[in-house]
Amino acid sequence: MSLPETGPSPLLLDRRRLDDAALEQTLLSDRHTLRQAWQRLGDAPPGRRSSCLVRKRLAASQARFLARQARLPKIEVDTLLPIAAHADEIIRLIQKERVIVLAGETGSGKTTQLPKLCSRPVVVWPA
Repeated sequence: MSLPETGPSPLLLDRRRLDDAALEQTLLSDRHTLRQAWQRLGDAPPGRRSSCLVRKRLAASQARFLARQARLPKIEVDTLLPIAAHADEIIRLIQKERVIVLAGETGSGKTTQLPKLCSRPVVVWPA
């Protein structure tokens, strides 16, 4: 039984553990369940029915993840506002620091553009 290709292949770095890159392309709500199911398989042969079911669930979660990613609206900062010139620096500070204080003139885009900067998809690795 072959699975349809949906983005990154759920290849394994180790037979006992799912590839982290494959899990990053799944819904967060499915990750724990998928990891647990894979661990329960142990050393089961790849052609076994339970192994195929886990791979199907992995592929289905990846497909839902990619579909959601495709539906995300494109976020654009208004380049006419002064805050746009500092957008990359502001994003870097938000990722790095727990608290930042941002001050600017009235009409500089603090109220309208900061939420856009905060909602950009970013990968934050735990320290």
